Amino acid sequence: MAIETTILFDVGVIILSATILAIFAKFLRQPLLAAYILAGIIIGPEILGIVRNTEVIQMFAELGVAFLLFMVGLELDLSRLREVRYVVLGAALAEVMLLFSLGYFAMYFLGFTGFDAIYTGLFLAFSSTAVIVKILADRRDIDTLHGRIVLGILLIQDIIVVLALSVLTTLNDPGITPLVSALIRGAGLLALAVVLSKYVFPLLLKQIDDSHELVFLTSVAVLFGFVGIAVESGFSTAVGGFIAGISLTTFPYNIEISERARPLRDFFVTVFFVSLGMLVSLQSLWELRVPFLILLGITLFFKPFILDLMVSLFQYGKRTSFYTGLSLAQISEFSMVLALTGLNMGHIGRGIFSLATALMVVSIISTSYTVKYQRDIYHLVEGFLFEREGARYEEKKEEREDHIVLCGSHIKGRKILQLLEEKGEEVVVIDYDPEIISWAKNNDFNAVYGDIEDIQTLDRADVAKAKTVVSTVPDEEDNRFLLNYIEENNPDILTILSANDIESALLMYDEGADYVLYPKMLAAQEASDMVEKLYRDGKTLEDARKRHIENLEEEFEEEILKRFEPDFMRDLKDRIRGLNDGRDSERS
Repeated sequence: MAIETTILFDVGVIILSATILAIFAKFLRQPLLAAYILAGIIIGPEILGIVRNTEVIQMFAELGVAFLLFMVGLELDLSRLREVRYVVLGAALAEVMLLFSLGYFAMYFLGFTGFDAIYTGLFLAFSSTAVIVKILADRRDIDTLHGRIVLGILLIQDIIVVLALSVLTTLNDPGITPLVSALIRGAGLLALAVVLSKYVFPLLLKQIDDSHELVFLTSVAVLFGFVGIAVESGFSTAVGGFIAGISLTTFPYNIEISERARPLRDFFVTVFFVSLGMLVSLQSLWELRVPFLILLGITLFFKPFILDLMVSLFQYGKRTSFYTGLSLAQISEFSMVLALTGLNMGHIGRGIFSLATALMVVSIISTSYTVKYQRDIYHLVEGFLFEREGARYEEKKEEREDHIVLCGSHIKGRKILQLLEEKGEEVVVIDYDPEIISWAKNNDFNAVYGDIEDIQTLDRADVAKAKTVVSTVPDEEDNRFLLNYIEENNPDILTILSANDIESALLMYDEGADYVLYPKMLAAQEASDMVEKLYRDGKTLEDARKRHIENLEEEFEEEILKRFEPDFMRDLKDRIRGLNDGRDSERS
């Protein structure tokens, strides 16, 4: 075949295999990155050997790395670190140094020296930004305290990755002079990006912002421009992509560029991870099974332990520290960028590269389960965790009685809070978002930072002495825990909860809730009106509760019929409509 046809065939095979494996991964609820790497192993030389034009695929992989780092630079937002900057900087730097040391000395005692040990230490030091951000977003944990700390640590790690990539290019010519030269060239490249970001690109983008196509093309041109400059300066394409992203961080254009470049990035990143899979040597990986198991143990156990310790030392609570450590117990996709750089420069062989790839795949899959069941794991190990509660969000302990506890004070919760304040009620807010706690305290509300699935949090809010508990948190497990706590301590408390769906609402009623706010997207004003009605006339509560249960059961039955018998429901509605039309005709 002609070379053009061969390239198209190889790229087609890569995309097809990646798609098929990704669909299976989606059904099995596994990370897509692992599916892409597995696809590469299958179609690569180790198994099927379908894709042969490795040089062209390597070029696509380089573009994938550039786009990956471009998006990181583009979305770099240091304002995220403002509130947790000390713990983020301290924990990130300590974790990177300690994990690097653990990886380096583990390989050293296993008989590996030089570049093999250095690169292995770097592999272990970083955690996956792409995977963790998605998991936090799916769990709605982005704005929680541990979510903010995790994002901050990942941000610092991404910056360190870029610095490491810059230094690695000087390792073939060791000495002070090449290192100083690289630092000067890197500083010059970064200074150019800052100047363009501040004085040139804002004016240029303002002139063309009415054309989305031109904004997108300009951003891609800037990316390739900086990649070319970086390569000519002796740096990798990844460094050029990152600095290009920094140069285009001008708000609000960075949001538009990020959204429009995402599909292109996803394409090249998919090719990148499939190409990584094609470079894996299964035989070498089998030979390195002992180092693999040792390094995997460090990643899954020592890494979260170190992060837990570091966050605890900054006076954050047990749950926040534990969740932070557990969320970061994996190998980063940027570790694979380092691995590919080391492989291309001849620093490491396919064995160490395969070792890093296997560590990333297994640790990412493990994280998807540990974060999913983090509450259960936390309850199992709670007694062994560091006891150092956070002073930043602790309120002065006051004896409260006959007050109202409001769990969750976002949009819906603030409407209810305003209503209760107008009624002159004493309200205690419980929330897991530090910004909401700060807002509540700044507005002279009693506020307790914490999770409603934590007995200590409920005790600090004196829930057992409250007369009413209102939860705008729709999480079923949280509300069940809250109901059990109330049942054990004071069953007479009036409980008004929230639910995401009908089944959860009915379950909350079965568990003893007095009223359940439904549906999930219940408007804030409707919620406050309902609370006001129940507050004004408590005698109608039982009637309202019965009517609500009946309506929910009827809707639940109809939902089941719609879900499993759509044709039957459609035919039934047609028949009813026909009967009604016939009756109307007879009457006329």
